[in-house]
Amino acid sequence: MEWQPIETAPRDGGRIIGCSFFGETYIVNIFTPCYYGGDNEFEGWHAENDDDYEVVEPGFWMPLPAPPSAA
Repeated sequence: MEWQPIETAPRDGGRIIGCSFFGETYIVNIFTPCYYGGDNEFEGWHAENDDDYEVVEPGFWMPLPAPPSAA
């Protein structure tokens, strides 16, 4: 699968692989969508290993691959 624009990512609560750009650095991480407030409005993406619980916006995404089969 190819990288897709983040605007096309599913926001159903599932995890995705996301790519963020910081200057000349690419950060690839697993992201989950964030929802806040009583109306459950989409607020952005949360990087799973971000201890500060920062809402970040990856530029591109792809689905997680299937896990390996047991040998």
